[in-house]
Amino acid sequence: MILADKIVYLRKKSGLSQEELASELNVSRQSISKWEGAQSIPELDKIISLAHIFNVSTDFLLKDDIEELDGEMINSQKSTSITLEYANEMIEANRRASKHIGCGVMGIIMSVSGIVFAEAYMYKHPVGYEFLEPLSVAFLLLVVAGAVGLFIKAGMNLDQYPQKGRDLFELSYGVRSVLEKQKQTSQSSTVGKLIIGIMMCILGVIPLLFTSESSELIQLYAVVALLIIVAMGVNFIIQAGMHMDVYEQLLKPVHEVIKENQNEKMMGLIAAIYWPLMVVIYLGYSFTTSNWEYSWIIWPLAGVFFAVIAGIVNLFSERL
Repeated sequence: MILADKIVYLRKKSGLSQEELASELNVSRQSISKWEGAQSIPELDKIISLAHIFNVSTDFLLKDDIEELDGEMINSQKSTSITLEYANEMIEANRRASKHIGCGVMGIIMSVSGIVFAEAYMYKHPVGYEFLEPLSVAFLLLVVAGAVGLFIKAGMNLDQYPQKGRDLFELSYGVRSVLEKQKQTSQSSTVGKLIIGIMMCILGVIPLLFTSESSELIQLYAVVALLIIVAMGVNFIIQAGMHMDVYEQLLKPVHEVIKENQNEKMMGLIAAIYWPLMVVIYLGYSFTTSNWEYSWIIWPLAGVFFAVIAGIVNLFSERL
């Protein structure tokens, strides 16, 4: 853990804001921000003052090894140091993986539109129904198989790099400021992709709105248009989301990653009990009432309730 991460950890542990710590040290808030961003190093007298404020030794602040503070291990996991070259390699690997995953998901959605298009074609040309229907399903399975291959390839390529929630890593000195500039430079294009993707998913409904009073054939063509537009929008969203996520992984302070790891382990234990219980409730209700038409509502409700549980876990962890 480098000095910058220690200052962030100790300041938050002491319940101080950047302004309050700056006032204690008689420096500007920008100076604190630069120290915590590893953009500059405090002078020796300020390091001594920091040690006094946080009630730690100057050796603890200056050494990069792992030490115990007030009986609590700041970093009980093995930490990997990330250089700028390695960080850029991670970003490039993530970019390639986002294209593979985005194209895979887009292909799956578009292949569903192929089945709908086949239905529309058979609606107008009933001859050849027994041949065209299995052909469209075979096309769907072929695309899904190819998409799964892309997902596996992307996952294997990303698996060789440290991952948030699985591994613990810290940036070498000076890397954080460079990555923050890179993130800021690429932010406009990333946000643009995200906006375009969301707009396409929303506007994809327009063909259905204009054909709601039309024939069934026209409505099927509108569904095809909807699926194609949404597929392209989802591709943009996935690429933009993964691009933002890799910078979040790299720039997140070590102590926050440790807390997230603990939260994810807790949520994993809850999920191992929660979802099997939901299956039992769903099957029990469906079989006893034979109300299969409406029992599916259990699943979206279960998803919302699980999100509430995750929020409560995160809220309590922040207060600890």
